Amino acid sequence: MQANAEPSIDLAQTDRSQHRYWSRGALELMGGLRSGPQGLGGGEAEARLWRHGANSVEDHTQDSALKLLLRQFGSPLVLILVFAALISLVAREWVDASIILAIVLGSALLGFAQEQRASTAVAQLRQRLALTVRVLRDGALQTIAARALVPGDV
Repeated sequence: MQANAEPSIDLAQTDRSQHRYWSRGALELMGGLRSGPQGLGGGEAEARLWRHGANSVEDHTQDSALKLLLRQFGSPLVLILVFAALISLVAREWVDASIILAIVLGSALLGFAQEQRASTAVAQLRQRLALTVRVLRDGALQTIAARALVPGDV
């Protein structure tokens, strides 16, 4: 270790008997993250963003329309109704079977439409929701996207 190198606190690998990061002093934490009261420099923040990645939770992938539709037929009640329709078909009760199948199909299409609209609404809401944070960078208070927040930001 060089004599002029800053001491580094590995917050992820601390001994369990030591104090947790939330019980440490601000200067100790900043020193361990190689930051300071003036915040990070713009270049260092960019390097850390590249190294650590965006500060975000991975988005849930949206299911395809076919998968949403098929999921409507997975409920136990729907399966019982389909089984009853099959029994009606075997017994040659065409009217009963067609009524049961029409109810199942109508219910599945209605559930599919509602779930599709809800998924679209959630996706649009996520796009409109722009989380921002205020940080000190190069000693100046700046407002940045929460995704650009990096370890060591003040």
